[in-house]
Amino acid sequence: MKNLIAKLTAVTIMTLILMSCGSNESSIKSKPKISLSTKEYVDPKGYFSIFPPENWAIKEFPEDTRGKVHFTKSDNNNLMILVKSIPQESFESFFIYCQNEGREKLIGAGANNLTIDSSKYGDYKVIIRKFNIQDSRSYMVDYLIDGMNHNIYYSASSDEFDDYIKIIETSISTYHPISKIITPEEKNFHAVQSRRRVAKLLFDMGELEQAKVFIQDGLKISPNDSVLLDIENKINNKK
Repeated sequence: MKNLIAKLTAVTIMTLILMSCGSNESSIKSKPKISLSTKEYVDPKGYFSIFPPENWAIKEFPEDTRGKVHFTKSDNNNLMILVKSIPQESFESFFIYCQNEGREKLIGAGANNLTIDSSKYGDYKVIIRKFNIQDSRSYMVDYLIDGMNHNIYYSASSDEFDDYIKIIETSISTYHPISKIITPEEKNFHAVQSRRRVAKLLFDMGELEQAKVFIQDGLKISPNDSVLLDIENKINNKK
């Protein structure tokens, strides 16, 4: 009788262990297989190169004169790069801008839990911003090379962010900003194009007075800019 009880006890214990193991396996979320592409992406406009995550879709913007590309895993999981001219000429002045006006702009756009720090990626000083917006988490890295802002922006849903951030940081560590001296004409065009984009966005949002501010600012640089004048006419026709 004692041997039977012992056997039953051993079987019962083993059954509980197997049930427990099976339960754990079904409850643990399997992590996605993530690796870095072995093919370097080189910006066709000559601003940068990077090794992106493997098998992510690539969207380019050939009509945009700025360096611009999106690497996309899904609608809510993207690594975006934008290279543009900015007014700040030194890293220190750009860092101060990010801590003040840049901070207010992000908060105004709905960012929370925002941190802004300076660091280094390889030989380059960078600004790192981390923040949340709605159900997404964001990681942003900024370089300043020859008056050009290299902005690398990663955004993912909160439940995916932790799974992908390590490969994103690895990808960013391969980023190589290419020093490209632009002419005053190119710098002005970057500035005008930026104001076009913001003016159109504000117009679409119905923020007409704010849109007019960016229009006038852009027209100071390029008085006959057809895009800005078109948005201005649309605003006047709404009155």
